[in-house]
Amino acid sequence: MAEIIVRNVIGFLVQIVPAAALCLMPFNGRFRCGARRAWLMASLVVAIGLVPFLLVAVSPLIVPGGVPFEVYNPLQNLVFLVTVSALFMLYLRVVDAETAHKVFVFSVVMLYGFLVTSTSSNVSHLLGFAEQSDGYMYYPPRLAVLALTNIVFFGAMGLVMRSVKRAFSASVSPRLWLRMALFLLGIVATLLVGRGCPRSTTRECTLP
Repeated sequence: MAEIIVRNVIGFLVQIVPAAALCLMPFNGRFRCGARRAWLMASLVVAIGLVPFLLVAVSPLIVPGGVPFEVYNPLQNLVFLVTVSALFMLYLRVVDAETAHKVFVFSVVMLYGFLVTSTSSNVSHLLGFAEQSDGYMYYPPRLAVLALTNIVFFGAMGLVMRSVKRAFSASVSPRLWLRMALFLLGIVATLLVGRGCPRSTTRECTLP
């Protein structure tokens, strides 16, 4: 059970913490409640979401008769989405900035999330990890690839967000920021649709 808990803690944090940090990074010094409190509130949301996420993960091990994996995996995904939604609402509330700026940063982070997930999934396929699983989420080899991919992309995206922060101080029309945000979100939507379509008549691609 200890291994399953560790795997799920790392998997949950690796997927959610970098994205949350990138959303707040360009607005450092522009929080309605102060930077320390903003980061503390974001951490609290993550911690609260982690509790039911772990409870669902270990439920097949402690509930008599267990829970089918096809039941508990969607439940974990639901908890994850609720946590992300709570962080998004917090982001909109605590950041004191133009709506266009917040939408643009969110679109950049969405693209970041897709690139990390897609890259780690493709690398896992190339290394043969995709065919291996014990039925639980975050199989260790795939989790390692996901974590390393996040480290590489987060370092690069951190530099991008610093540039975005400087760009926000320029006299750029909010309309332009919104148009760029819509463009980035359009790319994400197109890539998601593409990954959900068959690559050939004999092999289908699936969402990561």
